[in-house]
Amino acid sequence: MLINNWFDLHNSQQMLGDNSSAYGINLDEQNHILNLMDNFISTMRVHGKKQLMTFQKGILISNLSLRNLYKDLKDYIGIEYIITRRHNQDVIISYSIYLFIKIINYMYLHLFRY
Repeated sequence: MLINNWFDLHNSQQMLGDNSSAYGINLDEQNHILNLMDNFISTMRVHGKKQLMTFQKGILISNLSLRNLYKDLKDYIGIEYIITRRHNQDVIISYSIYLFIKIINYMYLHLFRY
């Protein structure tokens, strides 16, 4: 449910929606979701790896960027919310590339080697 809520938060299309509101409308709950996701991603390790993977770093940076962007825009311009629909594309692209590389490596090591 956490990942679903996180994607909804990063994919708001209007101020008030069915599944998600624009970032800033329900700031306490939205920051709670971001904090939970930060904790989950920071402690998660991909099998055999001791450091965070690129997609994990991207998620953490995306969350921090959203918080800081909202704070700056609120302080300097006085905005009330951010519609976040396009804010998450880089994370998805990075994760898709990561999965593609893992699949290619698996195919090379296990299928085409012999």
